[in-house]
Amino acid sequence: MKRKRLDRDIWTSIVEKEYFQEDINESDFSGILSVLYLKKVFPDSVWNANHETFAVAASGMKWLQFLSIKGNYLLTAMISAKNEIVCYYVDVIAGYGFDHDDVAYYDDLYLDVIVYTNGNILIDDKDELMNAYKSNKISKELYDLAEDTAIELIKGILKDVSSLKEFCMKYLSLIESRYTS
Repeated sequence: MKRKRLDRDIWTSIVEKEYFQEDINESDFSGILSVLYLKKVFPDSVWNANHETFAVAASGMKWLQFLSIKGNYLLTAMISAKNEIVCYYVDVIAGYGFDHDDVAYYDDLYLDVIVYTNGNILIDDKDELMNAYKSNKISKELYDLAEDTAIELIKGILKDVSSLKEFCMKYLSLIESRYTS
């Protein structure tokens, strides 16, 4: 498993950024809420998916990230410079913690779920999860946790893209009211 920080410090294409995080304990979400402002990105990260071409990391974008303490996932809403969500990316995780500088990190469990704005859902990197299990990098319990978490998410918070958008925009407004970039 790879340990990754929410400030995406290893992304060399993110040339300039601002990062904020806080603990949230609300009825609809408990965990770490963060926003990563991508001030300058070079080169842009562009996807060709779902019959579209769109940037997921480009100058002026922001990533709103929800690191759940009740589930094993990190939900990232990738938001354009026009403040429109371009897609949702969910990392299934084995756990999380905080580095010496209090930036949250997570232990990536290989499996990802991508939700497009039209509601289409893609389970990604299932082969990486299987390879990690077969090569004894992860246990059967972690393998099952990854699969079960993806299924729970698809049947739960990811099933209604308009509710997911409302949820994300509510928390974007909340965190932006507390931190100005």
